[in-house]
Amino acid sequence: MACSQLLAFTLVCFVSVCQGVTIRQVDRDAKKPELSPEWVQNVSFLLPANGIPNHKKATAVVTFAGKKNPEYIDGAVMLGMSVQKYLPEYPMVALIIAGMKSKYRSLLKSAGWSTVMVPNWDKEYCGKECDLEFLGRWHDSFEKINAFRLPFARVLFMDSDTYIFGSHVQSLVTMPLADGHIAMAKDGCKEEYNSGVMLFSPGLAVFKQMLKMVTERKREQVLDQNLVNAAYRGKIVEVAREFNCVDTVGIQPGTTGKPCEHHCSKNAVIAHFTGHPKPTSPKRRLLELVRRPGAPALACMNTNFGSCGKWSEFYCDIRRYARNLSDELQQELKSTGLCCHPDRFSEKKGKKYDERNGETCLECPATLKLWSQHSPGEEKHWSANMRGNMQHIEGSYVKTNIPSLKFNGGRPIYVNQNVNPKDNITIYMYFIQANLVWVVGPDYTAKNGMGFAGMDAQCPRDAKYWSFHNGTGFERRHVDIRAGTNLNNPPKGTDHIVWNVTSHSWERERIVWEHENTTEDEKDD
Repeated sequence: MACSQLLAFTLVCFVSVCQGVTIRQVDRDAKKPELSPEWVQNVSFLLPANGIPNHKKATAVVTFAGKKNPEYIDGAVMLGMSVQKYLPEYPMVALIIAGMKSKYRSLLKSAGWSTVMVPNWDKEYCGKECDLEFLGRWHDSFEKINAFRLPFARVLFMDSDTYIFGSHVQSLVTMPLADGHIAMAKDGCKEEYNSGVMLFSPGLAVFKQMLKMVTERKREQVLDQNLVNAAYRGKIVEVAREFNCVDTVGIQPGTTGKPCEHHCSKNAVIAHFTGHPKPTSPKRRLLELVRRPGAPALACMNTNFGSCGKWSEFYCDIRRYARNLSDELQQELKSTGLCCHPDRFSEKKGKKYDERNGETCLECPATLKLWSQHSPGEEKHWSANMRGNMQHIEGSYVKTNIPSLKFNGGRPIYVNQNVNPKDNITIYMYFIQANLVWVVGPDYTAKNGMGFAGMDAQCPRDAKYWSFHNGTGFERRHVDIRAGTNLNNPPKGTDHIVWNVTSHSWERERIVWEHENTTEDEKDD
């Protein structure tokens, strides 16, 4: 008990003195793993309140920010900014894992969070008898349920991938709640309640109850949502989905095979951005999708991504609070467009909204038509090389299913469908990430081509200042690139299609985040 008593004052002891205590041991008589009684005893104490006055009577807003993952830390920063806006009178506590770098702790502090450190019960603390399969599934859940042993009268717990969009959140945090009850919203169209937003009175009794459940459960049954639903069965006060908006598009994996009829994004008070990657992930390709209002139909259809309908509004706030976010995310924001909701706010106070470099918030179309503009008779003065190049370059380009590699910056690769087959050449329009330039040429993996744009854009439709090779060098030529008509029997009901270069037919576009990882493979969170 000596270590347990010291832990009430400092969490350093928990790491340095108690790390040898086994979390989960094997009961050789029963032939099943169970939590070590010694470990359960050592974690069953109230966490410190970090100098928050009158904490025993206070209602605190709490999140879990993890240790080193920027998307969760930036998510917690964004959540903190929204809490300061809509719940400024409430103390804010972020649970963090021991060893978080000081730069990340500073980001959380700047967002209004007081931090409470909890140990990282990973394999180095697990002990030689630990069930590693169990640990892999449960240690994150354990770190989250630490919120149930905080020393506050009430806790409004919010996952770091949630965000407050409206002042009506006040009615949630002040709602009456009987002793031993918890307030939660249904998890979309699932029967269980989602643990991403919870209002409850913490205490060691319910915390220990959850630990006991873990000794009797396996696999997904030890995840925090399952534990909370079981611990509070019969004592769950249902709140509207608008307070934990897990609004999915299409058929959500794990459901009955039909789209969920509950939609809350339009009226969301708290949006819950489930799925991976998160909209705060430092990935330029993802951020461009998050930015555009039309992206959910492409990126979120039939996935577990939650509240995609609020992505573009969230992106506006990401840009608004960019200076508060991680260096990783700030770096990626340098190459993405501005907010697509000019009525939400301007990026620079006192200035009107303006799209950088003339880029639009529209999706990059499946078909682009490119043609040159020149005065009558001008073409006869072109060199033979320029004339030949332009003949190959002009035409209708279709977005292909060719995987966009790191070389191409994740941007689509187009192919010209109007090249004469007798010319025995294929012309592509593609992006070179290293040079930040759109190129037209016969090899989408080459750093050279027949023409290039002098201004970067997310879509070639918005690129400007094109130059084309005339035989000796490049010269500027004005071209128009606009959305074209999708020919060859395109599927109805979606604009998100690509041309399969093997089957020579249209198919639905799939978003690829990193090489082989797609939205269809992402796990819920």
